[in-house]
Amino acid sequence: MAINTLQIILNQAANALQLYPADSLWIKLIPAVISVFNELILFSDAKDVEERLAELETRVESMGIEQQQFSDLVNGLSPHEKYAFRNFLKHYCLEALPEVTDAMICALVDFVADKKSDIREEICEILKQFNAVDIESMRRIREIVLDEEITRRRRDETLAKIEEQKGRKWKDTVIYLPGRTILWEDFIAVRGCGTDADGKRKEWIPNVRELMTGQFTNSEEKEVVLSQFPRSVMKLQSLGVLIIYNTTLTGSSPMFNIEKFILTNYGVKILEYIS
Repeated sequence: MAINTLQIILNQAANALQLYPADSLWIKLIPAVISVFNELILFSDAKDVEERLAELETRVESMGIEQQQFSDLVNGLSPHEKYAFRNFLKHYCLEALPEVTDAMICALVDFVADKKSDIREEICEILKQFNAVDIESMRRIREIVLDEEITRRRRDETLAKIEEQKGRKWKDTVIYLPGRTILWEDFIAVRGCGTDADGKRKEWIPNVRELMTGQFTNSEEKEVVLSQFPRSVMKLQSLGVLIIYNTTLTGSSPMFNIEKFILTNYGVKILEYIS
């Protein structure tokens, strides 16, 4: 590195420390946190890093965790946990999209405080790969699993299918877990429209292929892009957040025909962080 470049970086760090000293936030008095701050201000905007740390500090306080208690929890992390915490904290401060920060803050606090959870590290790893559409997908899922009317109707339908299959030698697999199962037709609010052989208006539920290649308009007749939501669902499956159940229809690939998906333990936990 050239001497001039190094001097510029050092001057930048000195100015940042003057504007945002170590004691500007109590959370920066924690060694693992101040080391991340000092590292990031060398190559990024100190104001942005300070604001992210302030949001984390505010959330810790709002959860009723005392300053010394949180400091002791961070300092008490194992060597592996400290490296993981620093990596997640750096991502939150520097790379996490604004739409993902609330969930990431909750995951960071849980990583430090919830020692009984054996998936807290994986949750942070998953959230590092979330984007704004993934958060919107999880919000939509949250709306559905918390909707008592949808839950009651789907549970009744499941019980009716089980009753209908009694006595059959071959039975279809029927799975519905309240609070975890989301049917595709509930998740996708848009409907395709057309006419049948008699000229009557007919609606259908678009599948993945239709949503990713078709053109749709909203209530204001403006064209909207819907491909990001089925793409997000498939991405969430690859991250282990949910499990997709496909149905086989004549003339089409099962991967394009999602019947439902079920939240894994990772998905249920992340859902707690979605507001």
